[in-house]
Amino acid sequence: MSFIYKTRRHVIRLLSREYVFMIFGIKNLFKRSKNKKVFIDITSVNLNRYLANFIHFWKLNDYTVFIPLDKNLLYKLSRKKGEFRYANLILQENIRLGRPKKADYLIEEKMLSNDYFGKNQSKNLYHIPMSQYPLHYFNEPTKFVISRRRKRSVFMAGNFDSKIYSNFDEIFFQMPSRSKMFLKLEKKKFYKRIISKKHLDHFIQGEDDNKLILLDTVNDFKLKLDDLKEVLKEFDFYLALPGIIIPQSHNLIEAMEVGCIPLIHIKYSKLFSPPLVNYENAILYDSDLEFDMRIQEISAFSDNEVVSLRENVIAYYNSYLSPSSVINNILSQNFDKIFIQAEHHSLKLINTKVGDA
Repeated sequence: MSFIYKTRRHVIRLLSREYVFMIFGIKNLFKRSKNKKVFIDITSVNLNRYLANFIHFWKLNDYTVFIPLDKNLLYKLSRKKGEFRYANLILQENIRLGRPKKADYLIEEKMLSNDYFGKNQSKNLYHIPMSQYPLHYFNEPTKFVISRRRKRSVFMAGNFDSKIYSNFDEIFFQMPSRSKMFLKLEKKKFYKRIISKKHLDHFIQGEDDNKLILLDTVNDFKLKLDDLKEVLKEFDFYLALPGIIIPQSHNLIEAMEVGCIPLIHIKYSKLFSPPLVNYENAILYDSDLEFDMRIQEISAFSDNEVVSLRENVIAYYNSYLSPSSVINNILSQNFDKIFIQAEHHSLKLINTKVGDA
């Protein structure tokens, strides 16, 4: 019975693969290319949201993206469960299949890697920076005035569940996990709990200020995707706590795009390239005591100091984190290797090397 079941599954998978290949192969015949073409061989990298963002960046810069004409690859991209629902966005990018006769830029299979945290000897490398939640890039950029007065409070929205964030490697990354920080911060005098959108709107419009707002999206409420950046642009500072298993998290990039100034652990800040700089485009801390000191300093900043910091954050985002800056940085240099973040898979590559050693 087990043999019959396995055989049936195998046959269904083969038929599904052929069907997907036929459908997208036919569609490919009728697609038109823009003047600029880039071929990206994604055969050997993890198919995730950050790869989908990377391909979308090329489209935003008026390129037609070509990927290999590969049945297995197309079948994987057609799946919509788990992380594949984001990788599936690649198939919605009006991509072309196969290598073009003439491409403006080629990214061969050997040039792409998920070994994001590995130690590499070559200096001619490019680590694609952490990007936003994919669906944000399909919306128009949020408009805001840099000099507009905002709440002088520090804001963050996210999940703080210790069960989810218990796998964060505090020893390797040399910083506390998000859940551990939350347990400490919710006991501080400057912490203010917000339990509803109405409560949040009341705080933004009211006189109360100089608080730490940690919006618990599981136990309190979750902002709608379309509302998030509208809320972010009401705050001067954003608390950059680590992600689930790696420090980098998409929420900080979303906040920086609208001019929120990162309040960030010094080890986290150094994972940016170039690193964020204290009192220039971020506020850095390295301990619990230093965190409290930074909160006090923030409340004493003048409006001009805050605006200057915000201008630097926007300049940093535009130079290193925006879709156009990522593509321009790649086009401006002939990199030997381009690294794409793959979270669990990237960490697995580190652990595999440690085990082999």
